Amino acid sequence: MILYRQASGQGNVDNVVNVAQGICCGEAGDVCQYTAATTKATVGSITAISVKDADGNTVKTTVPVATNARELRNNIVLAINAAGGRLFNGGLSVTDDGTNYNISGVGEVVLVSYSKGGSDTAFTQSCTDAYQCVHSFYAFDGVAGGNMLTVGATTTTLGAITYPSTTAASLETIVDGIAGVVAADSTVAADALRRGYLIKVAVASNVGVFLNGVAAFDISCEPNFS
Repeated sequence: MILYRQASGQGNVDNVVNVAQGICCGEAGDVCQYTAATTKATVGSITAISVKDADGNTVKTTVPVATNARELRNNIVLAINAAGGRLFNGGLSVTDDGTNYNISGVGEVVLVSYSKGGSDTAFTQSCTDAYQCVHSFYAFDGVAGGNMLTVGATTTTLGAITYPSTTAASLETIVDGIAGVVAADSTVAADALRRGYLIKVAVASNVGVFLNGVAAFDISCEPNFS
């Protein structure tokens, strides 16, 4: 997910292992998201991409003509490498909405701008130190008691669960109404194999979530950008 700078700013991009600054030395910069768009019809006019190096200097890299989203993404990676950056486990996407190629890069390496038609288009920077986590639980058929879901300091009963008469929608309504829950990213789905329900509760990273006093079997966290 993250674009890391290489610790030394040196090295061969073809090396199997490149040490990232944030992993090696505890000097990683802020994690930010960088977004920009370019029309598909004129993507071939992009001649250069600018990225900041580890010292904050802008490195402008001339890139080959791109004719599609894949080639545009490869050109951005080329510019990142030229500035001493490295791409680990994704972190860079170029999507096609039919009219535009939409670029999104996430990490500590600063994407500055792309050059097209004699002018520069800046990337929009959104940074955060806040993370959102999704806590996943199974609520099973026939569990005695009220199925108590604790979110932070609030404990709410989900009621007795009977599969399949209990509906996922009714459970989700309860979950979404709990203070601190991010309803848009929380879900409840019926699971016929387990005769129960998969409950995913999205909250800020500093909020604890427990079902009947037990922590989630899986917790997945991602940064929120604003």
